[in-house]
Amino acid sequence: MPDPRFFHAAGPFTLAQLAEIAGAKIHGGVGEQVIHDVAPLDTAGADDISFLDNPAYTEAFAASKAGVCIVGENLKAPTLSGMTLLIAKDAYRAYAFVAQAFYPDALPVPGVGAGASVDPSAIIGEGSEIAPGAVIGANVEIGKACLIGANAVVGIGVKMGDNCDIGPLVSLKCAVLGHHVRIMPGHVSARMASVMPLMQVVIHIYRSSVECWSVMALRLARTRLSTGGPGPIQ
Repeated sequence: MPDPRFFHAAGPFTLAQLAEIAGAKIHGGVGEQVIHDVAPLDTAGADDISFLDNPAYTEAFAASKAGVCIVGENLKAPTLSGMTLLIAKDAYRAYAFVAQAFYPDALPVPGVGAGASVDPSAIIGEGSEIAPGAVIGANVEIGKACLIGANAVVGIGVKMGDNCDIGPLVSLKCAVLGHHVRIMPGHVSARMASVMPLMQVVIHIYRSSVECWSVMALRLARTRLSTGGPGPIQ
């Protein structure tokens, strides 16, 4: 269970709601069943949902007290008394959606924080937050409900869609971002990058600089950066 000092559960959800969120089918349960939280197999209780996507954890699954478990459709998981299954094409991905539903990102607090600098020509969408120390350059366009982290720099002419999350200390230049783009802390130089509106783009920065020259390069960056892969992105 996530530390309640930092994370607050948004549940409970019914099994039917979770099945829709996960894109999964209910097996052995009813849609009205209520689930209060997500938890690992070994600590989950009757009101929790867990997941199994690796046969190596079959024993932990068999001993689990979870009320609901998400399992992959190709995984031969035994049917356990008292446990409902959600059958998904990709159990790990389905569980990620469920966990996101229980613990959604905090909504931006609209406004401009202390010490932030916003050029008068910049357009800031409704509900967006500019955190303290951030710098927003000339002719920048920021969509609705975006979060620009502390001390981030959004360079001249950068455009982004709605619900974007630009982490603290991120630097953007010559970039056009779609909706729901997330760039985590680090330094990013996105030269002539046009990011397509994806459900979510997450970049974990392992190096001091990343140069994204095209949409394909950014997609490749997601793979390379998630593994800490060396070398420049061509």
